[in-house]
Amino acid sequence: LTSVTLQNSITDTEPGFGMFAYCSNLTTVTIPNGIKTIGEQMFMYCGLTNISIPNSVNYIWSSSFFGCGNLANVTLPTNVTSIGSGAFGYCSRLTTVYIPKSVTNLASYAFEYCTSLNSLYFEGDEPTLLGPNVLYNDTNTTAYYLIGTAGWSAMFADHPAVLWNPTPLTFGPDWGVQANRFGFNINGYSGANALSFVVEACTNLSNPIWQPLQTNTGSMYFSDPQWTNYPGRYYHLRSP
Repeated sequence: LTSVTLQNSITDTEPGFGMFAYCSNLTTVTIPNGIKTIGEQMFMYCGLTNISIPNSVNYIWSSSFFGCGNLANVTLPTNVTSIGSGAFGYCSRLTTVYIPKSVTNLASYAFEYCTSLNSLYFEGDEPTLLGPNVLYNDTNTTAYYLIGTAGWSAMFADHPAVLWNPTPLTFGPDWGVQANRFGFNINGYSGANALSFVVEACTNLSNPIWQPLQTNTGSMYFSDPQWTNYPGRYYHLRSP
């Protein structure tokens, strides 16, 4: 079994305990809009490389994606309120998770042993932790939160919590001089409440006069085709 498309008539998968568990060759699943829950152990130890969870889902049960070691990124649906115990435990390649403002509860061990997990991006207020060790053995994880949200402090589940800010990346194939332009990627939050920012440039850092070039939201590639018109060109980001 390598791919599955669930029928539109299905609304609740919780009665199907472990429905596709241990299907190690299952890499692709299509879940129709209308399903309300992702059942307990539904995709445990599957070979999923990515997953699109529809916005109709409001609850992700315990161990739903436990041991899905090929999952790299997850964006949770905008109506989900709770993530069950061990839901994404042992997803060892998971690097980034975007958590919508609808999430109010995270159960114990929800992201345990996600050893590659670097970033949790929260759209809303700090969720309630329903048990210990939500990020157990996730040694490099940082939680990012947005301006105007509540409940946040310097730590989240014993891990650093910081205000999210977009960052220009000075590495990678898009960095530097390209064909007829100078450019770089900007790593920004792309959720429903993404922060806008302005790319500005100046020619003299000793007496800078910053000129706005482009207003953007979220992750993007910025390029400046006018860079050759100046002896020096410097860039920074600011909030509008």
